[in-house]
Amino acid sequence: WALPQPLLRALAASARGRWPASAWSALTDPLSAWSLHALALWVWHVPSLFDAAVESTGLHILQHTSFLASALLFWWAALGPDPRSTRQGASMLLLFTTMLHTGALGALLTFAPTAWYPHYVDSGVGLGLDPVEDQQLGGLVMWVPGGLAYLVAGLAVAARWLARRPASLPAASP
Repeated sequence: WALPQPLLRALAASARGRWPASAWSALTDPLSAWSLHALALWVWHVPSLFDAAVESTGLHILQHTSFLASALLFWWAALGPDPRSTRQGASMLLLFTTMLHTGALGALLTFAPTAWYPHYVDSGVGLGLDPVEDQQLGGLVMWVPGGLAYLVAGLAVAARWLARRPASLPAASP
């Protein structure tokens, strides 16, 4: 908001153009948003890429930028700004399938008998955990609290969906 008013008006006008609206629509399409979010999560957990991101500041920034951007697109597609949206079924499917695949990754990390990421094998880990315990704790956090977040969001979407009534049905009287 600190930009000069003429520049703000020009930026706002360009954001309302056809190309930005089409790009936003494509990126927040449920399948696109889900795919980008899943791709970012799984690709950056490939051991060679994970270790490369730990070693390189630029890759580390790219890793976290892709996590943030894909998560924002995912949550926009899943929860959306419009509670009257007709995409409630798609939203529930997005949340459920994401809960499953992120839970699966978390479970794989939690129950892995060895550290997946060689970088952590060679470095001292804080909190007095060895590399496998640190990885297992990270997997457990991804699996349980992460899964709970998707479950709560799914229940909120379900409540919003069930609260909608078709326009042809009258409101219940007390």
